[in-house]
Amino acid sequence: MVKRYILMNSKKSQNKKSAWEVALKLLAGRDFSRAEMEARLARRGFDTQEIQQAVLKLLKYNYIVETGNDKNALREMAENYLEKKNISKIEKKHLRALEAFLVRKGFDDNLVNEFLENLLDNL
Repeated sequence: MVKRYILMNSKKSQNKKSAWEVALKLLAGRDFSRAEMEARLARRGFDTQEIQQAVLKLLKYNYIVETGNDKNALREMAENYLEKKNISKIEKKHLRALEAFLVRKGFDDNLVNEFLENLLDNL
């Protein structure tokens, strides 16, 4: 009985995927920012060290983007979002949805608000 239990547990550990493998599988579905990827891997139970190793590797190969305070990345993601949603004339409801999207991507709240204010001023 003990041998059977040990064999079953060793098979489970062999089938356990690494954070890197899970991250690659996630990226097959859509793009992620660093913040989103870290959150997804943490929800799946990976420890902080393994998450950081996977994230650094993903950044190295440009599979994910660093967001935070990167104004260029914010502008590019906002443009892609609006284009993907087929939004040619921006309305207030679009700004709220865009704000939620950018914050979810991990951009700094102040940077997002500044960007949206500039966008609103240019309408």
